Amino acid sequence: MSIANPQRPQFHFTAPQNWLNDPNGLVWLDGEYHLFYQYNPTGRAGAGHNMHWGHAVSSDLLTWQHLPIAIHNDEPRQAYSGSAIVDHRNTLGLNDGNAPAIVAFYTRTEVGQCVAYSTDRGRTFHDLDGGRPIIGYDEHARQATDRDPRVIWHAPSEAYVLILYERTGYAFYRSVDLINWTFASHLAGFYECPELVELDVPGTSTRAWVLFDGNGAYVVGEFDGHRFTPRSPTLRVELGPHFYASQCWQNLPDGRTIQIAWIRGGSFTGLPFSQQMSIPCELSLVRDAGGAIRLRRSPVRELTRAPRDAQAGRFTLPVDAGARFGIDHFPAYDCVVVDGNVLPLAGARELDVVVDAYSIEVFIPDGSASITLARAL
Repeated sequence: MSIANPQRPQFHFTAPQNWLNDPNGLVWLDGEYHLFYQYNPTGRAGAGHNMHWGHAVSSDLLTWQHLPIAIHNDEPRQAYSGSAIVDHRNTLGLNDGNAPAIVAFYTRTEVGQCVAYSTDRGRTFHDLDGGRPIIGYDEHARQATDRDPRVIWHAPSEAYVLILYERTGYAFYRSVDLINWTFASHLAGFYECPELVELDVPGTSTRAWVLFDGNGAYVVGEFDGHRFTPRSPTLRVELGPHFYASQCWQNLPDGRTIQIAWIRGGSFTGLPFSQQMSIPCELSLVRDAGGAIRLRRSPVRELTRAPRDAQAGRFTLPVDAGARFGIDHFPAYDCVVVDGNVLPLAGARELDVVVDAYSIEVFIPDGSASITLARAL
């Protein structure tokens, strides 16, 4: 990322100016990682104020080209969070030759769940069917829930699945045409920004589904295209207070599952921008000593090319050498404490530390735990 302002983070994504929050619509297409995000183009007011979909692309997950706003609001109705797919199956009949459309699903407040599409590699978007919602606004909920659509293709049942934050949990809908959706099930106990990914279980020929809450907590389970069945308690790999609204890129060419999140909070007084994204991390599964499936989360390999100086970069540190970054080691408790947040070491002797102008992210090297914090260093 260009560092026109020396106070701008070197390798954490920030908007050119003004406010950003949730990552939206993450897809890869023709060599480009697309990052859409909640964006207020007119000021530094926070989430829920004048929301549009900002847009940037990258070839390496480190340097980003800012593009024009992808999805506009029509005040007072805002363009809230959602997701996107690459329509390889030409389900909507919009593909131009062999060039697939990017199809975005988002919440338009007081309208419902809407669809926009791009046939020019994401450079311009158009509302589908005049902006008519595919799932209408719930007047009784009055937008307290009923938002953040996440759409995936579920190959075994040959249908698209839309997961929606609805009625204090996640509602699952199904469709074969991306327009007509049928309610399938509801799972209580989750809040905002649903994410569902399938990952290989190491040492087996099977895969497991991981369902994420908006705050980064996750549950491992089974998903048949209609209903998610938890097979684990609620777990965490990210233990910090500022990691939120994570989403994973779809359509990646190399089989990886890469996640990014909004680092919510922090002070950006006097700067032209406010808020930032976490570094992208690759997700995988392992079995613990008891045989239970657990998530692992580690910085993407591209981060080895990130710039580095005395105060910013990626560092591998002995657990007792992090004092200059505000990391305190407590060997008697087999943990470190980062700005008051406890990170269990589980016997680890080193830390993988990513430091930037307004954040610190600390990882156990095997990916078993991390802490993401917004702060000034």
